[in-house]
Amino acid sequence: MVLYALEKALPVILMVGVCMASACRMTHGGSREAIDITMHAGGALAVEGRPADYRDLVKTIRSLGAGPNTRVVIEIPVDARPENIQELSRALARGGFHKLLFRKPQSARAVAE
Repeated sequence: MVLYALEKALPVILMVGVCMASACRMTHGGSREAIDITMHAGGALAVEGRPADYRDLVKTIRSLGAGPNTRVVIEIPVDARPENIQELSRALARGGFHKLLFRKPQSARAVAE
C-alpha cells in the first residue's frame, strides 16, 4: 500500500522539484555580479576594456550578462566633466541599472624611507 502511494506521488514530487528549480534560476541566475566601465578623458567610454558608445551602452552591458542586480563600477578621470557623468548615470538608470559605484583611479605615491 505504501509502495503504491509512493509510486503515484513520485511524478508529482519530481515535477514540483523541477518547477522550483526553474523558478530559482529565473530569479537569481544569469546576471553577472559586476561590470566595469571606464570613462576616458573627453567622455569616451570602455566597457570591460572595449570601446563603447552612450547610445548602445545598455545593450552592450546586457550582452555581457548584466541584469538589474549587477553592480556597475565606473572609473572616472579626476578631471571628468559633470555633464558626462550625468549622461552616463541617466543612460544606466533608464536601462534599469541602479547599483552604480563611481571611483577615481588610484594614483601612485612614492614613499621615502
